[in-house]
Amino acid sequence: MEPGAHPTRQPGHRPDHHKPEQPKRPAKETDGPSRKIEVSPKEFLTIAGDQLPTAYRRALRRYRYGPGAAKADFLVSEPIPWTNPLLRQAGTVHLGGTHADIVRQENATAAGQQIPDPFTLVVDPAVTDPTRASGRKHPV
Repeated sequence: MEPGAHPTRQPGHRPDHHKPEQPKRPAKETDGPSRKIEVSPKEFLTIAGDQLPTAYRRALRRYRYGPGAAKADFLVSEPIPWTNPLLRQAGTVHLGGTHADIVRQENATAAGQQIPDPFTLVVDPAVTDPTRASGRKHPV
C-alpha cells in the first residue's frame, strides 16, 4: 500500500460528494454549435444561472474584480521615434511620471485604491528581438 492510501478504497476512488456536478442543460443545447461570449463572471452567472454546477455558481458569486487594464496591439511601419536615444534601446517603456510616481501608482493599485493618474506601458518587442519585426512592420 502506498503512503497516505486509504486501506479500503481502490486507487482513483472518489466518494460521491467529491464528484464534479454535471451542468444542467437542455438536450437541444448540447447538440448545437458552441458559442463564445466575453462577459464578466457576474454577467455570466446572470446569463447561465441554474445551468451551471452549484460550486461554480458559488465561485462566480465570490469573484472579486481586480484593477482594470486594457491592451491594444498595433503594427507600425517603423520603430517608435523616441527623442531620447536611450528609450530607443528599451523593449518596455513606462509612461506616467517619475519612477516614484509609478511606484506610488502600483502600490495604490495593489492596495485596492483607485488612482487618478494611471500609467501606460509601451512595449516594442523588436528592440530586443529583431525577428519580431518583418520588413517595415513592427509590433507595438
